[in-house]
Amino acid sequence: MDILQLIQSNLLTPIVLFFLFGIIAARIKSDLKIPQAISEFLPIYLLAAIGLHGGIQMRTTGFENMLVPMLVAIALSLLFTLNHYQILRKLGKFNIFDSYALASTYGAVGAVTFSVGLSFLKNQGVTSEGYLAAVLAVLEPVAFILAIFLTNMAVSKQINAKKQSFTTGSKSDIDVGLNETKVKLSKILRESVTGKAIVILLGSIVIGYIIGKEGFGPIKIVFDDLFTGAIVIFMIEMGIIAGQRLDDLKKVG
Repeated sequence: MDILQLIQSNLLTPIVLFFLFGIIAARIKSDLKIPQAISEFLPIYLLAAIGLHGGIQMRTTGFENMLVPMLVAIALSLLFTLNHYQILRKLGKFNIFDSYALASTYGAVGAVTFSVGLSFLKNQGVTSEGYLAAVLAVLEPVAFILAIFLTNMAVSKQINAKKQSFTTGSKSDIDVGLNETKVKLSKILRESVTGKAIVILLGSIVIGYIIGKEGFGPIKIVFDDLFTGAIVIFMIEMGIIAGQRLDDLKKVG
């Protein structure tokens, strides 16, 4: 495959071209925009479609066969979070809290980004295991829980250090502020698991597992045949947003 074929197969696809179209529309100041209702609907639809396929594949594959890949994915999520924290602290010179917050986004996986990547591979004829949707649902809270846990540890250390510097036993304003920034892991776990993206993804996985390939037939036209078209509409919106924010890059150099 020569360079022109590589460009055509990887870049000249409907998904990429419509993304570029969205950027161009934004740069020429067009009033083109995706209606708010559709913008809110598309991520739900994409996650439901991915979850259904993942559940069906899990039923076919068996949970025991996806256990090792899931554990490996969790390990990589933790590794990426810790690694990027060090990079942000040492090279980026960010403070502890910002470093952990940003690092957690590298350990997690954006559900819609996952949808686009999956669609791209499908268009290229590259198959992937369907149970990766279940792995995605696990990765979302893992990195954030780790970041919150380590942040709480850092806060506790600062509080203890401040307390040791005062002999009166009364809390300083700094101590109170640090205490207020501590977040319980149980709250973070609940918010992560009950977020709409994870709920629709997990719910669809369970439904897909229950109905199997036979039950998927009646809804295939909606959650399979229309999937790429929905991705295209979504990429137009992403292109518009990216085009509108190009000026922000100029402001920060």
